[in-house]
Amino acid sequence: MARTTPGGHVEQRRKTRQLCALAATGICFLGPLPATGEEALSGVHFEAAARFGVAFPTYVGGFDPVLAVTAYPIWLDAGVRIGPLVFVGAYFSFAPASAAPNLPISRVGPCDVNCNARVYSFGIQVQLHPLSVSLGGGVALDPWLGVGTGYEVQQQRYDYDYDCGFGLPDNGCRTPHTGALQGPQYFNGQVGLALVFGRMSLGPYFAASYGTYLSDAGRALPGEGEPHWWLNVGLRFTVTP
Repeated sequence: MARTTPGGHVEQRRKTRQLCALAATGICFLGPLPATGEEALSGVHFEAAARFGVAFPTYVGGFDPVLAVTAYPIWLDAGVRIGPLVFVGAYFSFAPASAAPNLPISRVGPCDVNCNARVYSFGIQVQLHPLSVSLGGGVALDPWLGVGTGYEVQQQRYDYDYDCGFGLPDNGCRTPHTGALQGPQYFNGQVGLALVFGRMSLGPYFAASYGTYLSDAGRALPGEGEPHWWLNVGLRFTVTP
């Protein structure tokens, strides 16, 4: 049987300590930083969020909408957080909106009283939280990005000036119009930065969604519909019980 000298034991212990130090360093660099400065979330947890912001539509292909709309979405997220990295869930947004006539030669009546709009959207989404930067004291920065798809409805109400042919001075009268533009929301891309404290977080987000209105109050729109973007910016508050 081979014998180990006392000097060999010392050298072996020295190499073992070096390997342990290297392994600990590798874990620090490769492992995700804890979201709160403490042990990171593991397993599957329910997560909910509320967003408040402002959104602007941009229409594609030269389409000229009847109303110029600015929306103020109240956006709810609900789903599961899978470990510290992934969130999978659903979203629902209700957005009251301000509206004004947009036609170059407007045949829409004054919007001070009779024009209004509301925008609804809902769908599914996935978010990725690739890293977390600890700020100490149980606080961390959590950048994230997400993608989703769903459906959108924009309700509109306005008075439309219609030629009644009664010999009136303006030869017209007003006819109320109530519509519901609706269609798929093909893509909803999101990016944000959250300040995490405990099981809660707060921070800004930006979202851009692309979709097409295919019908108005059940009547199919001509051609390929009304393709459009929504650009949305605001604050997001998250709770992970």
